[in-house]
Amino acid sequence: MSQEELDEVYKKLDDNVEYANAVAKTTVDNQTRNLDNLMVNIYEDIISVEEPATSSIEKYFLELSNCLYFLGERLEKVGLYDDLSKAQAKEKYNNAYMDCVNPTDSKKKVTVAEAQTSAENSAVYENMVSTIYARSYKIFKYKIDAAQTMLSSLSKMLSKRMQDAQMSMTTKDGSKQYLVEGTL
Repeated sequence: MSQEELDEVYKKLDDNVEYANAVAKTTVDNQTRNLDNLMVNIYEDIISVEEPATSSIEKYFLELSNCLYFLGERLEKVGLYDDLSKAQAKEKYNNAYMDCVNPTDSKKKVTVAEAQTSAENSAVYENMVSTIYARSYKIFKYKIDAAQTMLSSLSKMLSKRMQDAQMSMTTKDGSKQYLVEGTL
């Protein structure tokens, strides 16, 4: 194989990857736009701020919880596309395979390897769609998992602040009074 042929193979692979990635990204982005925007806002207003306001943390905790609720159904829809595209690819493969091994006309019998190759070639586009939806599902699931981790972090931040507030109170004269549960 020459360098020119090898470069052509790489170029074709890059083109296919770019296309599949663009379709998967569009699929996921259409479903997760609200989450993506919310995560950017959380970064700007909570993470990149040295001492974020408790009200901001509470607001984003509620918004993220609400957003995740609605994303669960969307994730399952993408999962359904993933499952059905796999089934379509398998059906296309099986039908093409059966057409090869049981020809309707008087063609010569083909070998198993020839039938498999023909069936694989017949189902190449269906397999590509299946791969795109499988990747889309994984990306979408990752985003939800990361959002759930963020939700847990926000919850811990709120819990710590509540605990700190319960442990110390400022008296009228400005001194701190430490409260220990069970004493008053």
